[in-house]
Amino acid sequence: MLYPLIRKFFFALDAETAHGIGMDGIAFLNATGLAGCLAGSVTPCPVNVMGLKFPNPVGLAAGLDKNGDHIDGLARLGFGFIEIGTVTPKPQDGNPRPRLFRIPEAQGIINRMGFNNAGVDKLLENVRAAEFPKNGGILGINIGKNATTPIERAADDYLVCLDKVYDDASYVAVNISSPNTKNLRELQKDEALDDLLAQLKARQQQLADKHGQYVPLALKIAPDLDDAQITAIADALRRHRMDGVIATNTTLSREGVEGLANATEAGGLSGAPVFRRSTAVLKKLAAALAGELPIIGVGGIMSGADAAEKIRAGASLVQFYSGFIYRGPDLVGEVADTLAHVLKKRPKSLFPLRLFDLRQRPIIPASTSPQSMSHYLFILVGAVLVNNVVLVKILGLCPFMGVSKKLETAYGMGAATTFVLTMATGASYIIDHYLLMPFGLEYLRTLSFIVTIAAIVQLTEMVIAKTSPTLQQTLGIYLPLITTNCAVLGVPLLNIANKHNFVESLLFGAGSAVGFSLVLLLFAGIRERVEGAEVPVHFRGVAIAMVTAGLMALAFMGFAGLDKYQ
Repeated sequence: MLYPLIRKFFFALDAETAHGIGMDGIAFLNATGLAGCLAGSVTPCPVNVMGLKFPNPVGLAAGLDKNGDHIDGLARLGFGFIEIGTVTPKPQDGNPRPRLFRIPEAQGIINRMGFNNAGVDKLLENVRAAEFPKNGGILGINIGKNATTPIERAADDYLVCLDKVYDDASYVAVNISSPNTKNLRELQKDEALDDLLAQLKARQQQLADKHGQYVPLALKIAPDLDDAQITAIADALRRHRMDGVIATNTTLSREGVEGLANATEAGGLSGAPVFRRSTAVLKKLAAALAGELPIIGVGGIMSGADAAEKIRAGASLVQFYSGFIYRGPDLVGEVADTLAHVLKKRPKSLFPLRLFDLRQRPIIPASTSPQSMSHYLFILVGAVLVNNVVLVKILGLCPFMGVSKKLETAYGMGAATTFVLTMATGASYIIDHYLLMPFGLEYLRTLSFIVTIAAIVQLTEMVIAKTSPTLQQTLGIYLPLITTNCAVLGVPLLNIANKHNFVESLLFGAGSAVGFSLVLLLFAGIRERVEGAEVPVHFRGVAIAMVTAGLMALAFMGFAGLDKYQ
């Protein structure tokens, strides 16, 4: 379109001057309704990441619009989301000019801007004046620390910014990886990172309770990390339950630009030369995280093919900045079209896969405010009790009991369920921390929980069988019901605790009810053959009924597309 011609004019100017003129031009075209001259239509490709629904997975990286002056104009270019900043508590000028340098031969850019911005209060004025967030657009706000703040006090600056932007951001990005603020990357190291993330997550919870909404937190990391650092950061992200990670920022390496004009300038290198390094870090990070939180892939995306490679490496969303400078608004449509094609190759409904393939399943944060958790508990416990009463009534397991006795039975099964869940939770914690996490097998957490509950129920039944045949007969009737309660109540709560979507967690519960019943039938069959133990007819009947009902529920939810309601 027009951009290749305009770019010749821009590239004849100083890079920072051209940037200012270009952004003013976007604002002018937006004000006059001519933004379509720069960009065509963008292919819709909705994705759900961090509990947010993105119209497409293509985002603008932080740095282009530091103060949020041009949100609406940029939004007209078709971005699925926009990230503004980096912003600091106080205004600061950044490093002296010149501080932005192009390397056209390699499609690279070096910058040493130094978090130049007008301060968080000015940014918020601009955000509140923009229409894009008011109309539901996804706006990320990238926060940092002032250059004059000592590194040991860095958390104070991040907390000030988080407090101020929380109510106006769709998500908050924490920038600890810019190479242009002295010692900033020290915050990526073990103890410093642990301390910062702990403080941020504690404040996030306070703000979620205060504002009644959960705003995700994502950490932006550098590409200049070795394997041990990547693993350590992944562990910290999981440990502190961060909502996402942005990989990566600019690099200090000069690989790919050696000998070219401006290549020796100090600062971070972005654009095509950083693509391989950035994508390698992304891929290793994705492997280390094992799908436990989503990654936004950024660094060197100059084409739709580049973006597709980021997605295949493990990213859920992509961003670019330098690519926008070299390719212009056309890159937005090209990347969106490519990713729509790539993502369409996956099943439209990930329903059959989500129970097992955590990397393909969006990890959705559930609000953890006391009000929302009590709401979840009320629904789930109520469902368990109603389920017990209805099953006892319909299956005719207690034909001589009155309604009150049936309610008493239902509550008794609830107490048994609580006991089993308590035991299983403790056992699962030990399995998770001492067997799964050390070997990177966190994705088996739900499966281990299912097997643990099934094993505890079976062991309990075996012990009772040795001590009281009468009690065994009674327990044989109710074992499938107790186990179903564990599935309906325990698995959703486990997933909510691990910040999965509520509806999706119920799907886990329905699937687990089927799995539990099948496991119980298998155990019963084995014991009947090996031990000669008589399995009560009700045991098989209830288990088979639960398998049938569970499969029908799963099929209905799958066909109805309920798994898409994030």
